[in-house]
Amino acid sequence: MFRVFFALLLIVSMMGCGSKNESEGTHDHSSTGQSRSMIPDKVDTPAAPNTFLRPFFDEQGTVSELAVAPGEPFAVYVVAQYEKPYSMSAAEFSLELPEGVTVLEEIKFFEKALTMGQYDTDFVMGFSCEPPRKFYLMKYMCSTGTDFAGGVVKTLPGVNERDQSYLGFVSCEPQVEKISATGGTATLTRK
Repeated sequence: MFRVFFALLLIVSMMGCGSKNESEGTHDHSSTGQSRSMIPDKVDTPAAPNTFLRPFFDEQGTVSELAVAPGEPFAVYVVAQYEKPYSMSAAEFSLELPEGVTVLEEIKFFEKALTMGQYDTDFVMGFSCEPPRKFYLMKYMCSTGTDFAGGVVKTLPGVNERDQSYLGFVSCEPQVEKISATGGTATLTRK
């Protein structure tokens, strides 16, 4: 019930507050932090057609393969895509990175977005009502260590403190409801 109330409060409070502006920030990703969610608890629907939360190596969501050398910085973008009739106001996911990849910085697409959780367990972002389109939600500036051998970047369901998992959005129009999304992968190789 708290999640439903919080999601509705978030939608009402953020109407008209979003704008594209990369707001930089770092977050504590210690394993002691508990995540809570802005997303309502219950959803048993399959992913909506053409509704995705996928990782890419460019903000347009077109590059899904990248070769990097140890120590070379690069960006991973979590790209949202959805179509009519939905407009969205929140998203939930987790991001799995290959061994040897370190997140150096997290950059939000929306300056006034509210975020909760950790990218690697349960990341939730609330933002003003956005029309159907394709855009990146988060940009993760990363680097590889000497132990990096390549691997796959994945968007997966976030798992909250009550072991509930979800990958998707909360719509704000035509009505407030949970819309499941399809995750994706991007391939990272060592130069």
